[in-house]
Amino acid sequence: MKIGVYCTMYIVHLTHYVFKSSTNSQKLQMLACFGVILKEKGSVGGLIEHVHYYTVILWKDAIKISVPAILYVIQNNLQYVAISNLEAAVFQVTYQLKIM
Repeated sequence: MKIGVYCTMYIVHLTHYVFKSSTNSQKLQMLACFGVILKEKGSVGGLIEHVHYYTVILWKDAIKISVPAILYVIQNNLQYVAISNLEAAVFQVTYQLKIM
């Protein structure tokens, strides 16, 4: 079993912490991407122009990419709900069953 599952289950049962969502990690990823683009473009104006071009001008491509991204966020949120409500062994077995 993954050690991450045991650690998460330990945190949930010890502190009664409920994982709200994975959106915090998604926000950090977005900020990191903005930082890389900002460094590459050299200015905030270049960053805004880059984001505008790839989201507004090429909107069809943005929609194609956003569908799997939204499904990924939903899947991560459901995993946090499952790990908060199931035992570690049950969660791990059902998580592995989805691969088959």
